[in-house]
Amino acid sequence: MLSSVIYGAPAGLLAWGWQEHGWTRIYSDAGRYPLCWLPLSVLIYLLLHDTWLCWTHRLMHRPKVYKAAHAVHHASRNPTA
Repeated sequence: MLSSVIYGAPAGLLAWGWQEHGWTRIYSDAGRYPLCWLPLSVLIYLLLHDTWLCWTHRLMHRPKVYKAAHAVHHASRNPTA
């Protein structure tokens, strides 16, 4: 559950900030920008998203955080595996 909050809260904050305050350059009308921007924006998003996942996963391997929230992620569900 804690992992869901760690990964979901920033996404929710981003969506809220975009809709309510225009904090981001998220756009829904591809015609407003040059066509080359569409694939470029997807690549930028993927880079930022993977960076966020990498650093939060590294954080979850800190001893106190790992014990409290992440150890179950690495626990084997199959005792014979």
